[in-house]
Amino acid sequence: MSTLSSHEHKIQAMSGDQRADKEPAIHSVPTTDTNIGRVSTHKKPFTVLSALSLGFNITNTGISMVLVISNTVFGAGPLFFYSTLLIAAVTFCVAVTLGELVSAYPHAGGQYFWAAQLSPERYRRFFSYMTAILSWAAVICICASSAQASANITFQMVLLSRPDFGYQRWMGFLAMEGYNILAASLTVYEYVLPKLSKGFLMFVIVVTSALFIALLAPSSPKQSAAVVFGAREYFNLSGWPNGVAFLIGMNGVNWGFSCLDAATHLAEEIQHPRKNIPIALLCVTGMGLLVGIMMSLAIYFAAFDLQGTTDIIALLNAVFNNNPTCAYVLGISMLFCLVNALASAHAWQARITWSLSRDQGTPFHSYMSRLAPDPFLTPLWATLWGVCWVGLCGFLYLGSLTAFNAFVSGGVLLQYITYATPAALLLLHGRKNLIRGPFFWPKFGPVANVIVILWTLLTLIIYSFPYFLPIAADTMNYVSVMVVFAILYAITFWIAYGRKHYRLLDIQLASD
Repeated sequence: MSTLSSHEHKIQAMSGDQRADKEPAIHSVPTTDTNIGRVSTHKKPFTVLSALSLGFNITNTGISMVLVISNTVFGAGPLFFYSTLLIAAVTFCVAVTLGELVSAYPHAGGQYFWAAQLSPERYRRFFSYMTAILSWAAVICICASSAQASANITFQMVLLSRPDFGYQRWMGFLAMEGYNILAASLTVYEYVLPKLSKGFLMFVIVVTSALFIALLAPSSPKQSAAVVFGAREYFNLSGWPNGVAFLIGMNGVNWGFSCLDAATHLAEEIQHPRKNIPIALLCVTGMGLLVGIMMSLAIYFAAFDLQGTTDIIALLNAVFNNNPTCAYVLGISMLFCLVNALASAHAWQARITWSLSRDQGTPFHSYMSRLAPDPFLTPLWATLWGVCWVGLCGFLYLGSLTAFNAFVSGGVLLQYITYATPAALLLLHGRKNLIRGPFFWPKFGPVANVIVILWTLLTLIIYSFPYFLPIAADTMNYVSVMVVFAILYAITFWIAYGRKHYRLLDIQLASD
């Protein structure tokens, strides 16, 4: 294992205090090579381009926009356009916050490792473990959502070709499970991942550009700018007042800017992580803003019949006057993008699990802390662990669509909780006490940290509102139940397992 840099020795020197319960402080634990297959023992395959490619392939802003056009009922064009600007600004603050933290503490654990660095000694293990479990749960939600979206696109195309097709939920369940396994299989070769990420980045850009052109190029009727930008009556079928409907509808747009921390978990697989990962985070944010604006305008200039705008396949078919060829071609292309997003998310969750298992924080940690031998060099057991959990989410979809929707919707909220936790701990710890990396914004950084915390609190409230008035059981929003369940699950897992086994042994920072 490579020796600690002088910067890391400086970090260790600041943590000489010992815990009252005789557990060593996190930075004073000697790091030894335990043959668990650390990534630092072989060539680091990721660069800025491949890291931002993996991150953008997961956020996939353009494709996410077209998949949530059912949110049209909360505000149509004005909702998508203005919430894109707002959420992109918040995401920029998230990128700055995560960038400063990963520049100071590059580690595959990401949020949970930063929480450990910044927490008071007495509560270090608890805050770190809670953040780790919630971060992992958020990624499982993202994976399940991507698997379901892949199945939805598939059956939307089937329904277009056969209007009399009788969809049954078990069909979607089988499709979800198939896409789950297929996507995970794309992540098992380490040397393939950067190439796959960069290749699919180009493919996503091409598909997004094609969607933009396909929606606007035909001579079909177009909406006026007054409707798209909200100068006329606000389109709202939710039953809520327009302002509340706008806030609730942001949830769908927010999916296109979620998953930003994915690149931070590549800290041990990328060259110069202290500089390159913050660059990747800012690039993903900027690309998301550009693509989000493009797609929101394209969709709602093309969507002449707002009330009938429920899915992208039907919209493409209508734009081309019931000629389905374009819908099929672009539908298949979007399906490839979604499978790639699911594969990238599996790579993301596997690295969280792998890092946590090195600290004995997961069941079967002796297996999941290993990297598979050549030619794989990936956390294969950790990948399979995630595949199993996403597969269980499929059974939830089979049992109750309402419960499943609440489960996957909680992914955004859980992510924000894991972003706000180290941000709050950083402010309590004192930014002046942070061992600064090369990416540090002394003036805007505190503003970004506060915005991330306030936005998290706002979304926890707003995204939990019922979707429609009057309230009905089948349209009720149960995401608050899911978030509470996830927190209780994490606490229970801490009491039953983590409190005894979680040791924060893996403290080696990624080297440049």
